[in-house]
Amino acid sequence: MKEVGASKADTYALSVSYNPAAVTADQLANGSFALVSKDANGIWTNAVSLNTGGNSQFVFGPYVNSYPLGTYGVDANAGTVWAVVNYDGNFAAGPVVRRTNLAALRIATLSDIHYFATNLLVSNGSAFQTYLAGDRKLLAESAAIAKASVDAVIAQEPDILLISGDLTKDGEYDSHIGVSNLLARAAASGALVYVIPGNHDVNNANAMSYNGSTAAPVANVTPSQFSAIYAPFGYNSATTVTRDPNSLLTLWNRFPACGCCAWIPANIRRVRTRRKIPSHRSA
Repeated sequence: MKEVGASKADTYALSVSYNPAAVTADQLANGSFALVSKDANGIWTNAVSLNTGGNSQFVFGPYVNSYPLGTYGVDANAGTVWAVVNYDGNFAAGPVVRRTNLAALRIATLSDIHYFATNLLVSNGSAFQTYLAGDRKLLAESAAIAKASVDAVIAQEPDILLISGDLTKDGEYDSHIGVSNLLARAAASGALVYVIPGNHDVNNANAMSYNGSTAAPVANVTPSQFSAIYAPFGYNSATTVTRDPNSLLTLWNRFPACGCCAWIPANIRRVRTRRKIPSHRSA
Protein backbone atom coordinates (compact mmCIF):
# COMPACT_ATOMS: atom_id res chain seq x y z
CA MET A 1 0.00 0.00 0.00
CA LYS A 2 3.06 2.33 0.08
CA GLU A 3 6.22 2.97 -1.88
CA VAL A 4 9.55 1.63 -0.63
CA GLY A 5 11.00 4.13 1.83
CA ALA A 6 7.72 6.03 2.27
CA SER A 7 6.72 6.94 5.83
CA LYS A 8 3.03 6.27 5.31
CA ALA A 9 0.70 4.36 3.01
CA ASP A 10 -1.88 5.76 0.64
CA THR A 11 -5.23 6.62 2.16
CA TYR A 12 -7.73 3.82 1.68
CA ALA A 13 -10.92 2.37 3.19
CA LEU A 14 -10.85 -1.07 4.77
CA SER A 15 -13.89 -3.16 5.72
CA VAL A 16 -13.96 -6.31 7.85
CA SER A 17 -16.90 -8.58 8.67
CA TYR A 18 -17.86 -9.33 12.28
CA ASN A 19 -19.93 -11.97 14.04
CA PRO A 20 -23.20 -10.30 15.16
CA ALA A 21 -23.52 -12.79 18.02
CA ALA A 22 -20.22 -11.58 19.49
CA VAL A 23 -21.15 -7.90 19.88
CA THR A 24 -23.93 -5.94 21.60
CA ALA A 25 -26.14 -3.26 20.08
CA ASP A 26 -24.63 -0.85 22.60
CA GLN A 27 -21.10 -1.44 21.33
CA LEU A 28 -22.15 -1.05 17.71
CA ALA A 29 -24.02 2.21 18.26
CA ASN A 30 -21.40 4.09 20.28
CA GLY A 31 -18.27 3.12 18.37
CA SER A 32 -16.70 0.95 21.06
CA PHE A 33 -16.65 -1.98 18.62
CA ALA A 34 -14.74 -1.03 15.51
CA LEU A 35 -11.99 -1.84 13.07
CA VAL A 36 -8.97 -2.28 15.34
CA SER A 37 -5.25 -2.58 14.75
CA LYS A 38 -2.25 -3.43 16.91
CA ASP A 39 -0.27 -0.47 18.24
CA ALA A 40 3.46 -0.44 19.05
CA ASN A 41 2.77 -2.29 22.32
CA GLY A 42 0.77 -5.02 20.62
CA ILE A 43 -2.56 -3.73 21.99
CA TRP A 44 -5.62 -3.79 19.76
CA THR A 45 -6.80 -0.18 19.48
CA ASN A 46 -9.11 1.84 17.25
CA ALA A 47 -7.54 1.65 13.81
CA VAL A 48 -7.97 5.35 13.00
CA SER A 49 -6.06 6.40 16.12
CA LEU A 50 -2.88 5.10 14.45
CA ASN A 51 -3.27 7.22 11.30
CA THR A 52 -0.83 9.94 10.34
CA GLY A 53 -3.03 13.03 10.31
CA GLY A 54 -6.79 13.15 9.88
CA ASN A 55 -9.53 13.52 12.49
CA SER A 56 -11.39 10.62 14.08
CA GLN A 57 -15.11 10.64 13.33
CA PHE A 58 -17.58 7.83 14.01
CA VAL A 59 -20.45 7.00 11.64
CA PHE A 60 -23.16 4.49 12.47
CA GLY A 61 -23.87 3.41 8.92
CA PRO A 62 -22.24 2.28 5.68
CA TYR A 63 -19.04 3.66 4.21
CA VAL A 64 -19.38 6.48 1.65
CA ASN A 65 -16.62 7.27 -0.85
CA SER A 66 -16.41 10.91 0.22
CA TYR A 67 -15.51 10.14 3.85
CA PRO A 68 -12.11 11.62 4.75
CA LEU A 69 -9.14 10.10 6.56
CA GLY A 70 -10.01 9.16 10.15
CA THR A 71 -13.67 8.32 9.54
CA TYR A 72 -14.70 4.93 10.90
CA GLY A 73 -17.98 3.17 11.44
CA VAL A 74 -20.25 0.17 11.66
CA ASP A 75 -22.57 -1.02 8.91
CA ALA A 76 -24.94 -3.15 10.98
CA ASN A 77 -26.97 -4.16 7.94
CA ALA A 78 -23.92 -5.55 6.14
CA GLY A 79 -22.32 -6.88 9.33
CA THR A 80 -19.05 -5.00 8.78
CA VAL A 81 -16.83 -2.47 10.50
CA TRP A 82 -14.84 -0.08 8.33
CA ALA A 83 -12.33 2.74 8.58
CA VAL A 84 -10.37 5.16 6.40
CA VAL A 85 -6.68 4.67 7.21
CA ASN A 86 -3.25 5.48 5.76
CA TYR A 87 -0.90 2.82 7.10
CA ASP A 88 -0.23 -0.89 6.76
CA GLY A 89 -0.87 -3.17 9.71
CA ASN A 90 -2.78 -6.05 11.20
CA PHE A 91 -6.52 -5.36 11.30
CA ALA A 92 -9.54 -7.05 12.82
CA ALA A 93 -13.10 -6.36 13.98
CA GLY A 94 -13.19 -6.08 17.75
CA PRO A 95 -13.79 -4.01 20.88
CA VAL A 96 -11.70 -0.91 21.41
CA VAL A 97 -9.36 -1.70 24.30
CA ARG A 98 -9.66 0.74 27.16
CA ARG A 99 -7.25 1.57 29.91
CA THR A 100 -7.21 -1.14 32.60
CA ASN A 101 -4.12 -0.38 34.66
CA LEU A 102 -5.54 2.22 37.06
CA ALA A 103 -7.14 1.31 40.37
CA ALA A 104 -9.80 4.05 40.17
CA LEU A 105 -12.20 5.22 37.52
CA ARG A 106 -10.96 8.33 35.72
CA ILE A 107 -13.69 10.78 34.69
CA ALA A 108 -13.09 13.97 32.70
CA THR A 109 -15.64 16.75 32.42
CA LEU A 110 -16.13 19.66 30.06
CA SER A 111 -18.89 22.25 30.27
CA ASP A 112 -19.98 25.46 28.56
CA ILE A 113 -17.84 24.93 25.48
CA HIS A 114 -20.03 27.40 23.56
CA TYR A 115 -18.57 26.19 20.27
CA PHE A 116 -19.24 28.51 17.34
CA ALA A 117 -18.67 26.98 13.90
CA THR A 118 -16.00 28.93 12.03
CA ASN A 119 -18.03 29.02 8.80
CA LEU A 120 -20.74 31.05 10.55
CA LEU A 121 -18.37 33.95 11.15
CA VAL A 122 -18.15 35.00 7.51
CA SER A 123 -16.67 38.40 8.33
CA ASN A 124 -15.90 39.80 11.78
CA GLY A 125 -17.60 43.15 11.62
CA SER A 126 -19.96 45.39 13.56
CA ALA A 127 -22.75 42.79 13.85
CA PHE A 128 -20.51 40.25 15.57
CA GLN A 129 -18.86 42.90 17.75
CA THR A 130 -22.28 44.14 18.85
CA TYR A 131 -23.16 40.61 19.95
CA LEU A 132 -19.85 40.26 21.83
CA ALA A 133 -20.46 43.55 23.63
CA GLY A 134 -23.37 41.91 25.39
CA ASP A 135 -21.84 38.44 25.76
CA ARG A 136 -18.09 38.50 26.31
CA LYS A 137 -17.13 35.00 25.22
CA LEU A 138 -14.17 33.95 23.06
CA LEU A 139 -16.52 32.83 20.31
CA ALA A 140 -14.17 33.49 17.40
CA GLU A 141 -11.57 31.33 19.13
CA SER A 142 -14.03 28.74 20.47
CA ALA A 143 -13.36 26.06 17.84
CA ALA A 144 -9.61 26.15 18.49
CA ILE A 145 -10.15 26.21 22.26
CA ALA A 146 -12.54 23.23 22.09
CA LYS A 147 -10.07 21.22 20.00
CA ALA A 148 -7.25 21.97 22.43
CA SER A 149 -9.49 20.96 25.34
CA VAL A 150 -10.43 17.64 23.76
CA ASP A 151 -6.77 17.00 22.89
CA ALA A 152 -5.87 17.59 26.56
CA VAL A 153 -8.62 15.21 27.69
CA ILE A 154 -7.45 12.50 25.29
CA ALA A 155 -3.90 12.83 26.61
CA GLN A 156 -5.18 12.05 30.13
CA GLU A 157 -6.78 8.77 28.95
CA PRO A 158 -10.06 9.05 30.88
CA ASP A 159 -12.52 6.17 31.10
CA ILE A 160 -15.47 8.55 30.76
CA LEU A 161 -15.86 12.06 29.35
CA LEU A 162 -18.96 13.99 30.50
CA ILE A 163 -20.01 17.22 28.77
CA SER A 164 -22.60 18.96 30.90
CA GLY A 165 -24.32 21.37 28.57
CA ASP A 166 -23.99 24.56 26.52
CA LEU A 167 -22.08 22.77 23.83
CA THR A 168 -22.72 25.58 21.33
CA LYS A 169 -22.98 29.36 21.15
CA ASP A 170 -26.72 29.34 20.46
CA GLY A 171 -27.67 25.90 19.18
CA GLU A 172 -26.50 26.33 15.57
CA TYR A 173 -26.77 23.10 13.60
CA ASP A 174 -23.27 23.56 12.13
CA SER A 175 -21.85 24.15 15.61
CA HIS A 176 -23.40 20.92 16.91
CA ILE A 177 -21.85 19.01 14.00
CA GLY A 178 -18.47 20.50 14.87
CA VAL A 179 -18.80 19.45 18.52
CA SER A 180 -19.91 15.95 17.55
CA ASN A 181 -16.85 15.55 15.33
CA LEU A 182 -14.58 16.58 18.21
CA LEU A 183 -16.24 14.14 20.60
CA ALA A 184 -15.83 11.34 18.07
CA ARG A 185 -12.07 11.79 18.46
CA ALA A 186 -12.36 11.30 22.22
CA ALA A 187 -14.51 8.21 21.70
CA ALA A 188 -11.97 6.83 19.23
CA SER A 189 -9.29 7.11 21.93
CA GLY A 190 -11.28 4.70 24.12
CA ALA A 191 -13.34 7.01 26.36
CA LEU A 192 -17.06 6.60 26.94
CA VAL A 193 -18.50 10.01 25.98
CA TYR A 194 -21.82 11.35 27.29
CA VAL A 195 -23.46 14.75 26.75
CA ILE A 196 -26.51 16.65 27.93
CA PRO A 197 -27.83 19.88 26.39
CA GLY A 198 -27.70 23.27 28.07
CA ASN A 199 -30.08 26.20 27.75
CA HIS A 200 -28.22 27.42 24.63
CA ASP A 201 -28.35 24.17 22.67
CA VAL A 202 -31.88 23.34 21.51
CA ASN A 203 -34.62 25.37 19.75
CA ASN A 204 -32.61 28.57 20.11
CA ALA A 205 -33.85 31.46 17.98
CA ASN A 206 -30.54 33.27 18.51
CA ALA A 207 -28.68 30.93 16.13
CA MET A 208 -27.00 33.39 13.75
CA SER A 209 -24.23 33.84 11.23
CA TYR A 210 -22.31 37.12 10.99
CA ASN A 211 -21.07 38.91 7.90
CA GLY A 212 -19.80 42.43 8.46
CA SER A 213 -22.74 44.54 9.60
CA THR A 214 -25.30 41.76 9.04
CA ALA A 215 -26.51 39.03 11.38
CA ALA A 216 -28.63 36.36 9.68
CA PRO A 217 -30.63 33.48 11.22
CA VAL A 218 -29.25 30.00 10.59
CA ALA A 219 -30.57 26.51 11.26
CA ASN A 220 -30.78 25.49 14.90
CA VAL A 221 -31.63 22.02 16.23
CA THR A 222 -34.77 20.45 17.65
CA PRO A 223 -34.68 17.90 20.49
CA SER A 224 -34.92 15.05 17.98
CA GLN A 225 -32.07 16.46 15.91
CA PHE A 226 -29.95 16.86 19.05
CA SER A 227 -30.60 13.22 19.92
CA ALA A 228 -29.64 12.12 16.41
CA ILE A 229 -26.43 14.17 16.26
CA TYR A 230 -25.28 12.88 19.65
CA ALA A 231 -26.57 9.33 19.27
CA PRO A 232 -23.06 7.88 19.78
CA PHE A 233 -22.71 9.88 23.01
CA GLY A 234 -25.58 8.59 25.11
CA TYR A 235 -28.60 9.20 22.92
CA ASN A 236 -29.17 5.80 21.34
CA SER A 237 -31.75 3.36 22.68
CA ALA A 238 -29.14 0.72 23.52
CA THR A 239 -27.55 2.82 26.29
CA THR A 240 -30.57 4.79 27.53
CA VAL A 241 -32.67 3.73 30.52
CA THR A 242 -34.92 6.79 30.57
CA ARG A 243 -34.95 10.32 29.14
CA ASP A 244 -36.97 13.41 29.96
CA PRO A 245 -38.60 14.49 26.67
CA ASN A 246 -38.40 18.20 27.52
CA SER A 247 -34.92 18.67 28.97
CA LEU A 248 -33.36 15.59 27.27
CA LEU A 249 -31.72 14.71 30.58
CA THR A 250 -30.85 11.03 30.31
CA LEU A 251 -30.14 8.12 32.63
CA TRP A 252 -27.63 5.73 31.08
CA ASN A 253 -27.05 2.09 31.88
CA ARG A 254 -23.46 1.73 30.72
CA PHE A 255 -20.38 2.28 32.89
CA PRO A 256 -17.11 0.37 33.05
CA ALA A 257 -17.44 -2.90 34.96
CA CYS A 258 -15.14 -2.00 37.82
CA GLY A 259 -15.72 -1.97 41.58
CA CYS A 260 -15.13 1.77 41.74
CA CYS A 261 -18.60 2.51 40.28
CA ALA A 262 -20.58 1.25 43.27
CA TRP A 263 -21.30 4.80 44.44
CA ILE A 264 -23.29 5.69 41.29
CA PRO A 265 -26.60 3.83 41.96
CA ALA A 266 -26.63 4.99 45.59
CA ASN A 267 -26.23 8.62 44.59
CA ILE A 268 -28.94 8.34 41.93
CA ARG A 269 -31.35 7.00 44.56
CA ARG A 270 -30.38 9.83 46.91
CA VAL A 271 -30.94 12.50 44.24
CA ARG A 272 -34.39 11.09 43.45
CA THR A 273 -35.52 11.86 47.01
CA ARG A 274 -34.88 15.58 46.47
CA ARG A 275 -37.10 18.11 44.78
CA LYS A 276 -34.36 19.42 42.50
CA ILE A 277 -33.14 17.36 39.56
CA PRO A 278 -29.49 17.86 38.54
CA SER A 279 -29.08 19.46 35.12
CA HIS A 280 -26.93 22.03 33.32
CA ARG A 281 -28.45 24.92 35.30
CA SER A 282 -29.13 23.24 38.67
CA ALA A 283 -28.39 25.36 41.72
